[in-house]
Amino acid sequence: MLTVLPVVLPRNFAALIANHQRYGWTISQLSRRFNVDEMTLGLYVSKSPFTLTTKLYINRVSRGKMRVAEDCLEKHCSRCKEFLPYTLEFFNVHTRSPDGCYAHCLFCEQERKRLLRR
Repeated sequence: MLTVLPVVLPRNFAALIANHQRYGWTISQLSRRFNVDEMTLGLYVSKSPFTLTTKLYINRVSRGKMRVAEDCLEKHCSRCKEFLPYTLEFFNVHTRSPDGCYAHCLFCEQERKRLLRR
């Protein structure tokens, strides 16, 4: 079982995460190097404001609703069926949702609102 523990990270960790693509590192390589789980690194890289517990993360990954990409954590949109980065640029905040965001992306929400106005 995956557990997220408080981790003491090196001082240059933020700089390494910010420049991980320039160095050619993947999230998996960084997680092995710093002995930190991929979910924690994915949240650092994507700078996601959403809260995601370990149990919920494992549940979403096992059901294919979330995945760790090369440079960020991605969430599955329930309407367009695409994986998009788990950030405010792609998902609206929904405080009553377990992970803090809507199940559909901003683009699908805009399309839904446009169709309702007709």
